[in-house]
Amino acid sequence: MLKSSVLLLLLLISTFSAACRGGQGLPFLQESRTPSVPSALSRVAIVIDKNFTLNQDMNFTGNGMVISGDNITIDLGGHTIRGPGKGPWIWPEPALSSVGIEVKGRSNVVVKNGRIENFATAIFLADSGKITIENITTQLNHYGIYMYETRESTISQNQITSNIYGLTTLGADNNLIIKNHVFRNHHFSPGGYGINLIASFQNVIKENLVEDNMTQGIWLIKAGRNTIYHNNVSGNNPNGEDQGGANNWYEPKLKQGNYWGDYEGRDLNGDGIGDTPYQLFSERVVEDPYPIMKPKEWLQSNLLTARFVVPESELGFILAVQASFSSP
Repeated sequence: MLKSSVLLLLLLISTFSAACRGGQGLPFLQESRTPSVPSALSRVAIVIDKNFTLNQDMNFTGNGMVISGDNITIDLGGHTIRGPGKGPWIWPEPALSSVGIEVKGRSNVVVKNGRIENFATAIFLADSGKITIENITTQLNHYGIYMYETRESTISQNQITSNIYGLTTLGADNNLIIKNHVFRNHHFSPGGYGINLIASFQNVIKENLVEDNMTQGIWLIKAGRNTIYHNNVSGNNPNGEDQGGANNWYEPKLKQGNYWGDYEGRDLNGDGIGDTPYQLFSERVVEDPYPIMKPKEWLQSNLLTARFVVPESELGFILAVQASFSSP
């Protein structure tokens, strides 16, 4: 499987090289299906109701993009959208003086591949379901991501950093927060938590790296029946806080919890699980009964990467192609 994939890629590169030498130019520059954006500076929000790929960085003087359609994908194409500033301090209510991407009352929307910075809220999800946010960096915002009454959605493979607050949910149930790097959210004080669930239920938080935030790493307030496991949590103050009820800070079937950077217990039988529970910060007894002794590399994919270079002498320029294949 892997060998055939590599051979296919080599064939594509060969075809590409022949096309360029034959005077056909660069195929991916001849035609673009990307909707054009009027300018790099916009004084009004862009309303999007169909599939959209951004083709340049954008600066906004107010709101950025408002999603008004269902069953669509918004691909930022690796570009950055910037806002007018964080606005006034507010918590726990959403900060709406400027929003990078707003998804309100929508379903089956994907937002991916880009950077959002300098808004009151980078991404605001409200009264929506089955939303996917992936491979987005949110930084230098008041809120990195805010989920209000949003359900059955996935927040995955994002970097949430250097915001006043990281990821916040309010009344958001049955969501999956997985493989995100949530770190150094401490741009101003008060602020600086990594992940905060408020009155939110039956969510799963797993395989995230939550580190070096100014205050709480993972903080639950009046939230219940959530499952938090296989996360690396370290360098926060405190690493975990639970003011809710009946949350599982471990996976019941696996009997595995989280890695806590300040756990001081021992592992006498060498099974990788601490012999004593990890105590979370709480007004009552809340613990992770199966703390993991060593941090895991949850964010790394099992990929094999190959890089191919077509010499400058053949094309008039150097072409480098890098591809990744899942190993069998």
